[in-house]
Amino acid sequence: MDRPISTTVHVEHSAKSFAIIDDFISLRPALRGRDTRQVHLTIQIAAEESPGLELDSLKQDLLAADELRSAAIESRTGLPTGGMGPILETLLISFASGGVGVALVEGVFGWLRSRPAGITVKFSNGDRSVEVDDRTARDPAAVIALLQALDVIESGPRGK
Repeated sequence: MDRPISTTVHVEHSAKSFAIIDDFISLRPALRGRDTRQVHLTIQIAAEESPGLELDSLKQDLLAADELRSAAIESRTGLPTGGMGPILETLLISFASGGVGVALVEGVFGWLRSRPAGITVKFSNGDRSVEVDDRTARDPAAVIALLQALDVIESGPRGK
């Protein structure tokens, strides 16, 4: 039996925004249980001050989310590819694609909206990567575009 899903998004009042939200909401039931590929995302944070503390704050928020219980979330510290540059702090997140991916992006966007300006979150899935900031996190179309760009969901709404 499917549980009701509640979705909260910030919208500007326009027909286009409501159509985007309708597309996003129509994806939610179709995503659960249909696609069982394993997805391995990395998340890195760029912040003017204390990116490590911001990453830890994000990790704690994600670990507290019921929708992400099935996801494996680990912190890693290391050098960038090639061994040159600043030490990178990264979250590694593994999950079966679909609803968990949607919940993950919603969780990161919600966390980002609550943080001070100037924080950028970089999502990577293999050779694909997308960067978002506090402005992007307020755009419902960005949620769908991010999921599609990272190959966490297929392009366009699926059948209901």
